[in-house]
Amino acid sequence: MRSLVKGKEKQIAAIVVEPARGEDAPKDYLQALKELAHEIGAVLIFDEITSGFRMCAGGIHLRYGVNPDIAVFAKSIANGYAMAAILGVESVMQAAQKTFISSTNWTERVGPAAALATIKKYINKKVDQHIISIGQQVKEIWTQSAEKFGLPVQVSGLPTLGAFVFNRPDNRLLQTLFTIKMLERGFLGFRQFKPAFAHQSSDVIAYAEAVNSVFQELTEDNLEKSLLTPLAHQGFVRLTKE
Repeated sequence: MRSLVKGKEKQIAAIVVEPARGEDAPKDYLQALKELAHEIGAVLIFDEITSGFRMCAGGIHLRYGVNPDIAVFAKSIANGYAMAAILGVESVMQAAQKTFISSTNWTERVGPAAALATIKKYINKKVDQHIISIGQQVKEIWTQSAEKFGLPVQVSGLPTLGAFVFNRPDNRLLQTLFTIKMLERGFLGFRQFKPAFAHQSSDVIAYAEAVNSVFQELTEDNLEKSLLTPLAHQGFVRLTKE
């Protein structure tokens, strides 16, 4: 990062990063980013839209002990209701007083009410402990089932943001068939899993049975002939150019 910044110090207003997503942030990396940002007079912004309220009540940066100048939240903060929040240190947030900010929805109260109710329940019910446990169990299901049937599967991600890929050239085919076959068994299955407080042990047991059954079928020959739909899209890859 320092090499990227060198020579452009006066052109950089902010450094914006997700503090964690697929894995925990490297030790001391976030603190080093904060120090670098302040050295060049920039603002450090953490995008917590995905990572917030996944591993603790609030931003995942709380687990690392590194407070950014601004943190941005949405999604989990209101349990699905339309809501976003921008938090920051006073010295940075007061800059808004020097400009004009307007909104059609200033008086909308559903989102804030949902956020307050969600945060209260999250803390009282220790939701983070529950979803971390459920997420870890699902990651173990992928790993153990893949080993059982000899599928080359790579599992990654935080317990609450788990994901897997098939380490084979036909990964897209296998991912597509995985989703189709899981749907046939009553699960909206995908290569990612984000646990919720509603998920219980009985759901995990049923999910494990479905994954075992599907992974076993994915070891069969001539899988291409069983696919009656187009291959699944590759996420954001389809929107980018080399």
